[in-house]
Amino acid sequence: YVAAGPWSEVCGKGCGTPGMTCIQSPMTAEECAKRCDSLPACVAFQMPADNGFHHWCVWFDYEVKPDPSNAHYCHAGNYVYSKPKLSTSSLAPSTTQSNRRRAEMMTSTVPQMSSVPSHPGPPAIHGYVAAGPWSEVCGKGCGTPGMTCIQSPMTAEECAKRCDSLPACVAFQMPADNGFHHWCVWFDYEVKPDPSNAHYCHAGNYVYSKPKLSTSSLAPSTTQSNRRRAEMMTSTVPQMSSVPSHPGPPAIHGYVAAGPW
Repeated sequence: YVAAGPWSEVCGKGCGTPGMTCIQSPMTAEECAKRCDSLPACVAFQMPADNGFHHWCVWFDYEVKPDPSNAHYCHAGNYVYSKPKLSTSSLAPSTTQSNRRRAEMMTSTVPQMSSVPSHPGPPAIHGYVAAGPWSEVCGKGCGTPGMTCIQSPMTAEECAKRCDSLPACVAFQMPADNGFHHWCVWFDYEVKPDPSNAHYCHAGNYVYSKPKLSTSSLAPSTTQSNRRRAEMMTSTVPQMSSVPSHPGPPAIHGYVAAGPW
């Protein structure tokens, strides 16, 4: 397969979109590739992610043509795998030298499926404690008590500034394409991730809390393994310069991150 990205072919679409088929079951990129291999009509597939399609295997019966001039936030962290045919000549026309360079980068050699991180860890945000992979918004809505949605896409740093300015804000969900459109979603209660909860909706998501979260505040674990995971989750994490530039939340002055959780 040839990977191109960051690109989300499912952005703005649904399972009923012509040429697009959803296998409504969470799976890895390798598992989705096997499904695509077995389907002659499958030309490409979206790397399963928490991108509004619940880690489902979504495949396409047409040649996917990423547009290097489209920098919409929904594409961040997403990739499309195509059966060997995609090249720079198949990309949407670009009008500037910068776009042509981006087109070349999008079709250059990228990590194999097995090396694409499924749970990238968060870099530190000074003054906050990060926990993850964890999605406090999983299964909830903006009307859920204790949860407030600022319905505007923003970065983790911008969301942290909003939380700093709100005395009632105890923690916030790292903005992501997790069904909440990169909005800043904050909570007026102490978020208590449960290390025994391995639901797929938590993958790639993180919560930042004002300094209070510790291993004692984690949901009770029933095994020694869970206790070890809880201890690891609140250990010091790498600074932003030592982690990949794209995966995970960026550093925010005044906060401390811990994880992954």
